[in-house]
Amino acid sequence: MNPKNQMIIKSFSGSELFRIGPRQGDYLEMELEVRSLRASTRIYLYDDNGSFLRFFEDLSKSWKGWEGPKSWKSLEEDLKISCTVDKLGHVSFVLEMTNGIGDPQWTVKTTLKVDSGSLENIFDQARTLFA
Repeated sequence: MNPKNQMIIKSFSGSELFRIGPRQGDYLEMELEVRSLRASTRIYLYDDNGSFLRFFEDLSKSWKGWEGPKSWKSLEEDLKISCTVDKLGHVSFVLEMTNGIGDPQWTVKTTLKVDSGSLENIFDQARTLFA
Protein backbone atom coordinates (compact mmCIF):
# COMPACT_ATOMS: atom_id res chain seq x y z
CA MET A 1 0.00 0.00 0.00
CA ASN A 2 1.29 3.47 -0.92
CA PRO A 3 1.36 6.43 1.46
CA LYS A 4 -1.44 8.94 0.77
CA ASN A 5 1.08 11.64 -0.09
CA GLN A 6 2.53 9.83 -3.12
CA MET A 7 1.74 7.56 -6.02
CA ILE A 8 3.92 4.77 -7.39
CA ILE A 9 3.99 3.33 -10.90
CA LYS A 10 5.94 0.06 -10.85
CA SER A 11 6.95 -1.81 -13.98
CA PHE A 12 5.91 -5.46 -14.21
CA SER A 13 9.07 -6.20 -16.22
CA GLY A 14 11.55 -5.49 -13.43
CA SER A 15 12.36 -3.34 -10.46
CA GLU A 16 11.84 -0.01 -12.26
CA LEU A 17 9.51 2.41 -10.55
CA PHE A 18 8.36 6.00 -10.74
CA ARG A 19 7.42 7.69 -7.47
CA ILE A 20 5.32 10.86 -7.62
CA GLY A 21 4.86 12.98 -4.51
CA PRO A 22 4.67 14.34 -1.99
CA ARG A 23 3.22 17.68 -3.01
CA GLN A 24 4.86 20.77 -1.54
CA GLY A 25 2.74 23.79 -2.31
CA ASP A 26 2.81 24.30 -6.09
CA TYR A 27 5.56 21.67 -6.50
CA LEU A 28 5.48 17.91 -6.87
CA GLU A 29 8.44 15.69 -5.98
CA MET A 30 9.47 13.01 -8.52
CA GLU A 31 11.80 10.03 -8.23
CA LEU A 32 12.68 7.50 -10.92
CA GLU A 33 14.50 4.24 -10.16
CA VAL A 34 15.80 2.18 -13.08
CA ARG A 35 18.25 -0.61 -12.26
CA SER A 36 21.17 1.12 -10.51
CA LEU A 37 20.08 4.64 -11.52
CA ARG A 38 18.10 6.86 -9.19
CA ALA A 39 17.05 10.36 -10.29
CA SER A 40 14.87 12.85 -8.47
CA THR A 41 13.59 16.35 -9.08
CA ARG A 42 10.51 18.42 -8.45
CA ILE A 43 8.18 19.95 -10.98
CA TYR A 44 6.12 23.11 -10.88
CA LEU A 45 2.36 22.50 -11.13
CA TYR A 46 0.98 25.99 -10.50
CA ASP A 47 -1.97 26.76 -12.79
CA ASP A 48 -2.01 23.16 -13.99
CA ASN A 49 -5.84 23.32 -14.10
CA GLY A 50 -6.01 19.64 -13.14
CA SER A 51 -4.50 18.36 -16.39
CA PHE A 52 -2.18 15.96 -14.51
CA LEU A 53 -5.10 14.30 -12.71
CA ARG A 54 -7.25 14.30 -15.88
CA PHE A 55 -4.43 12.55 -17.76
CA PHE A 56 -4.47 9.61 -15.32
CA GLU A 57 -8.28 9.61 -15.25
CA ASP A 58 -8.34 9.34 -19.06
CA LEU A 59 -5.90 6.42 -18.92
CA SER A 60 -8.04 4.59 -16.36
CA LYS A 61 -11.20 5.08 -18.44
CA SER A 62 -9.36 3.79 -21.53
CA TRP A 63 -8.04 0.61 -19.87
CA LYS A 64 -9.41 -1.55 -22.70
CA GLY A 65 -7.04 0.17 -25.14
CA TRP A 66 -6.69 3.20 -27.36
CA GLU A 67 -5.07 4.26 -30.62
CA GLY A 68 -1.79 6.20 -30.67
CA PRO A 69 -0.01 7.79 -27.72
CA LYS A 70 -1.66 9.64 -24.82
CA SER A 71 0.69 12.32 -23.52
CA TRP A 72 1.12 14.89 -20.78
CA LYS A 73 3.91 17.34 -19.98
CA SER A 74 4.51 19.71 -17.11
CA LEU A 75 4.33 23.46 -17.53
CA GLU A 76 8.12 23.81 -17.65
CA GLU A 77 8.50 20.52 -19.58
CA ASP A 78 10.71 18.97 -16.89
CA LEU A 79 8.42 15.92 -16.91
CA LYS A 80 6.96 14.35 -20.04
CA ILE A 81 4.80 11.22 -20.00
CA SER A 82 3.65 9.37 -23.09
CA CYS A 83 1.62 6.15 -22.92
CA THR A 84 0.80 3.55 -25.53
CA VAL A 85 -0.96 0.21 -25.17
CA ASP A 86 -0.42 -3.02 -27.12
CA LYS A 87 -2.97 -5.67 -28.07
CA LEU A 88 -2.12 -7.71 -24.97
CA GLY A 89 -3.09 -4.84 -22.64
CA HIS A 90 0.46 -3.85 -21.73
CA VAL A 91 0.78 -0.10 -21.22
CA SER A 92 4.16 1.51 -21.88
CA PHE A 93 4.82 4.66 -19.86
CA VAL A 94 7.62 6.56 -21.60
CA LEU A 95 8.95 8.95 -18.96
CA GLU A 96 11.35 11.81 -19.59
CA MET A 97 12.46 13.75 -16.54
CA THR A 98 14.94 16.63 -16.30
CA ASN A 99 16.23 18.71 -13.43
CA GLY A 100 14.68 21.85 -14.87
CA ILE A 101 17.06 24.76 -15.19
CA GLY A 102 19.61 23.45 -12.69
CA ASP A 103 23.29 23.13 -13.40
CA PRO A 104 24.56 20.66 -14.40
CA GLN A 105 21.65 19.83 -16.68
CA TRP A 106 20.55 16.19 -16.90
CA THR A 107 17.76 14.20 -18.55
CA VAL A 108 16.59 10.66 -17.84
CA LYS A 109 14.31 8.81 -20.25
CA THR A 110 12.98 5.30 -19.73
CA THR A 111 9.96 3.08 -20.32
CA LEU A 112 7.95 1.35 -17.60
CA LYS A 113 5.43 -1.32 -18.56
CA VAL A 114 2.27 -1.99 -16.57
CA ASP A 115 -0.86 -4.07 -17.17
CA SER A 116 -3.83 -2.00 -18.32
CA GLY A 117 -5.81 -3.42 -15.39
CA SER A 118 -3.59 -1.41 -13.01
CA LEU A 119 -4.54 1.96 -14.55
CA GLU A 120 -7.52 2.43 -12.23
CA ASN A 121 -5.31 1.87 -9.18
CA ILE A 122 -2.80 4.40 -10.54
CA PHE A 123 -5.61 6.93 -11.02
CA ASP A 124 -6.88 6.24 -7.49
CA GLN A 125 -3.40 7.03 -6.17
CA ALA A 126 -3.34 10.27 -8.19
CA ARG A 127 -6.77 11.25 -6.87
CA THR A 128 -5.62 10.65 -3.30
CA LEU A 129 -2.44 12.66 -3.89
CA PHE A 130 -4.49 15.65 -5.11
CA ALA A 131 -7.32 15.35 -2.58
